[in-house]
Amino acid sequence: MNKIDTTINTLTDLLLQGWIFSIGLSGKDSFCVAHCAIEALAKAKAVRDDVGPVYLATTDTTLDNFEVHKYVLSIHAAAVQFGKDNGLDIRSEVLSPALSSLPMVDYIGKGKLLRTPQTASKGRDCAVSWKIEPAKRFLKSLNGIHQTDKILSLSGTRDDESAVRAKNIAKRGESIATVVKTDIGYTLAPIKDWSKNDVWGLIGAIEDDKIASFAEDVMVGMRKHYSAANGGICDAFTSDGKQSARACGARHGCVICAMVTNDTSLENQIELDPKRYGYMEGFTRIRKFMLDTLFDYERSRSLVGRETKAGGWIKIGYNQYSMAYRQELLRYFLTLDAIEQDTAEINGHAPRFQLIDEKTLLTIQYHWAREGGEKTPGEALQIWHDIYTEGARYAIPETHNAPKAYLDFDYANLSYIAGTTFPAYRWLNIHDFADQVCHFSQLDLVGLSPAGVGISLAHSPKVKADNGAYENVVPFREADSFSICNINDAQWFIEDTFKDLVMLGLTDPENRIDPTEMLKIMLHRNIIHIHKGSMPRLHRETKRAQLINAITRAGRYFETVFLAQSITEDQYARVKERQETSHPQACLAI
Repeated sequence: MNKIDTTINTLTDLLLQGWIFSIGLSGKDSFCVAHCAIEALAKAKAVRDDVGPVYLATTDTTLDNFEVHKYVLSIHAAAVQFGKDNGLDIRSEVLSPALSSLPMVDYIGKGKLLRTPQTASKGRDCAVSWKIEPAKRFLKSLNGIHQTDKILSLSGTRDDESAVRAKNIAKRGESIATVVKTDIGYTLAPIKDWSKNDVWGLIGAIEDDKIASFAEDVMVGMRKHYSAANGGICDAFTSDGKQSARACGARHGCVICAMVTNDTSLENQIELDPKRYGYMEGFTRIRKFMLDTLFDYERSRSLVGRETKAGGWIKIGYNQYSMAYRQELLRYFLTLDAIEQDTAEINGHAPRFQLIDEKTLLTIQYHWAREGGEKTPGEALQIWHDIYTEGARYAIPETHNAPKAYLDFDYANLSYIAGTTFPAYRWLNIHDFADQVCHFSQLDLVGLSPAGVGISLAHSPKVKADNGAYENVVPFREADSFSICNINDAQWFIEDTFKDLVMLGLTDPENRIDPTEMLKIMLHRNIIHIHKGSMPRLHRETKRAQLINAITRAGRYFETVFLAQSITEDQYARVKERQETSHPQACLAI
């Protein structure tokens, strides 16, 4: 009780000093912060009427444990209602990652690798793009809404969670009473010195009506979710009244999180209460599939990097997921969505999750078209129709964990050979290579030229190309960030417009229409809005995609061709040194 009172009194003083609180609500620890903050708001309100507000913010990454996420939103609702009943300014916000950073866009659209301790070189970068960045944007928006910089983010971090967590808290200089400035703004760790048993002690006291709380009517759900995830045990105290060492240490997060060896929390929930949690079993299977195939390089990886360095150089070696593997993932995740929607319709309830909605699908299609590798235009949309229009369902295959199976390239015979060490990256000058291919095959890399979409050059804007000339491109719309049109237009484009385009032969291989034509159509019809100033880069990348598509259509495996034309790291280093000496401002070229 002393710790609870200390936290409440500290927060009361801060509210009276004019601070506005934002609490990232996600589980048991942040709930304790929310309880203390709302109690503090009531105390401060009794002293001065203009204190607050207190914000509860939860990020919907689309991949968080769906039952726990739904429960957290019930805490939001209880807090808002409590505020209305007691004249307290309590506000609820559900945040989202940027459309271009959604998990399905990352993995399926861009081909980013599943985050594991081996692949996440910068730590939990998924947490940065899916949770921290939305929180930063939200906190910044509060500065504008309230016209003050006294916005204080209250975290539920505690020293005894882990040695790493304690070290990070100390590094930031956070304490239970000291406001510190971090990269997300002002922060405070008001339960920093609470133990796990302190947390469950508060929750238990609320359950037993020993402590009044805004969440008393929903509090029983907290222990149920954590108990299921903890193997059925969630006791703060043992039978003899001593503190328990097993007081619910379960964690809830992304349903395909691979930063841990085994997601025992989700597996325990499904095993102990299949009626409530069993619908998430498909995610344990797809998590296993993605882990098993992560280092099966030939099966899952592309050899051609996405980024083009100065002078037109691209990295050749095991990079992001290949187009074929991304298409396979799209089939499996759309199948999970479709099965859930079928189940919901049969049982008369709303779907409990949807990973790939219309805007996410169109964003995936955008990334596929700009990167190259599709055989016909709109293959993401074709897969969607295969599942939702034709009724196909794709079972996630049984797999075994594949060891790191390296392949080297035999340049003498232009073939792959088994290797035992990770092959060194190589480099290809896409500009020089494109010149060769275009010369011998009479290929014309037109980029986003309006040719083919019925736009006259007179009504076509121009962008500056890398050679300094201005080139016509398809009409486009810009925005502050990449975005998709409204949901109704998105649905119409996927379900109706695309079917009409198919009827006109857009996806017929015999017509040999370049897959980047879909990108032009989406731009012309204002389905996608690109980031301001990004058209020159997109125009350039589209030319590269057309080169890759042309080689693929000719029946040649473009990655093999690129490997054969590439140079070693040492050779590239020498070229780069000469390039920087003679052309310090060398531009990207194709």
